[in-house]
Amino acid sequence: MTDGHPLVWLWILLVGTTIALNTTNPLLLLLMGAALVASGFLAAGPRRASFVTAMGASVVAALVWVVLTLVLPRGSEADALVVLPSFSPGPGVTFGGPLDLGSLIIGLVGALRAVVIILLFGLSGQLVSARGWLALSRSTLGAGSPASHPLATLGEASVEALHARQRIAHQGWGRGAAAGWLASLLLAGRQIARADRATVAPRPSVELIRLVLLLVLTIAPVLLLAFGVLPTWVTNNVYGTDIIGLVALLAVAVGLVLPGTPALLRTWRISDIPQAAVALLLTAAWALRDLLGLSSNLTPAPDAALTLPWAIAGAVVLLPLAVGLSGQRAPRRVVAAHA
Repeated sequence: MTDGHPLVWLWILLVGTTIALNTTNPLLLLLMGAALVASGFLAAGPRRASFVTAMGASVVAALVWVVLTLVLPRGSEADALVVLPSFSPGPGVTFGGPLDLGSLIIGLVGALRAVVIILLFGLSGQLVSARGWLALSRSTLGAGSPASHPLATLGEASVEALHARQRIAHQGWGRGAAAGWLASLLLAGRQIARADRATVAPRPSVELIRLVLLLVLTIAPVLLLAFGVLPTWVTNNVYGTDIIGLVALLAVAVGLVLPGTPALLRTWRISDIPQAAVALLLTAAWALRDLLGLSSNLTPAPDAALTLPWAIAGAVVLLPLAVGLSGQRAPRRVVAAHA
């Protein structure tokens, strides 16, 4: 079982989600999904239920996109691949109708994008322990960290929820609906978070500093964009998701230097280097996409021949290799402190 570092996987999660949300290339999204599936199978381990849960959720999300594409197609009859039966319950509202190539590709991209993002969260829960994610959330959000507990405990909570549903099925009470599974997941997450309570009480002065810094990091980008302070090359080439990712990383960096935070920086291992290298390559390829000539391949026209952005695709392919190279590792020790 690969026991990843929370800082590395937060980095991969942010850059992977940014790329998925800002590309319309179905081949790249398909490659990202395949790389994530391969990584999940290579990692295995006791938290594999996290990735299995994510795979199930991604299938459901993809099916929803398929249904929406068929129910709400956009196109003209002249360019339609097929004309679906239409139904209009009222003025301006029409279900069905002509389905052209553009609508089909938009639906495919939406489905693949949902699959990639959900698998990223599932793989992050599989590779990083709840203790690691909880320590990271405490160092970043302080007293507000309970808001992130459902995501921070996803890996172990998925395992506990699976065992709970299996016990119910074994006792002949039925497997339960999706609502029952979600309730079991949330309940298990809350119990795991309570068992990993902070060992040091929060300092009011540090919490105040943290709150002020988080507000500044959140509001400053909005004000800079609103008043046009940023250079043109920044506003033309930086997406909103880029700013969100940068703010998140700055918030983490600020939290780590405040007194009383978990000793995450002292838990690095040599096995973290391959995964950190993939994160660095992905970030560099995305940041330099214009210089490398990748922009046209990231957002190709619906009727154009699709080609992969080679630098990003190469970094994506290296992810399963990095996970495999990390090998079998015992869980890392993380101090459950609280600022």
